[in-house]
Amino acid sequence: MLLNSLCSLALASWLVLAAQPVWADQRDFRVYNKTSVDIKHLYVSPNGTKNREEDVLGRDTLTAGDSTKVFFQGLSSTCRYDIRAEFDNGDVVDDYKINLCSTNSYTFSEGN
Repeated sequence: MLLNSLCSLALASWLVLAAQPVWADQRDFRVYNKTSVDIKHLYVSPNGTKNREEDVLGRDTLTAGDSTKVFFQGLSSTCRYDIRAEFDNGDVVDDYKINLCSTNSYTFSEGN
């Protein structure tokens, strides 16, 4: 009985995980840090908003040479977003009106 329950639970979990891409938001994207400096804060906010959204990295850091996926939740017709990265060395990079509905990645690189 326990074995059947565990198998059913494993199958149900697999089905949920397999179905996740169907629910992916078209604005989800991967951020690449192709610089030599860690990114300590990363903000992705709808274009034109006066206040930045929360730091999508939270307490994490996007290390130099690494990448992370940014996921969206909730319904929105907004595709254009402003992206701000604050680097460990104090540098700040802002980019505006990025159409996240037509791209699946964003890259920070030296001289960006």
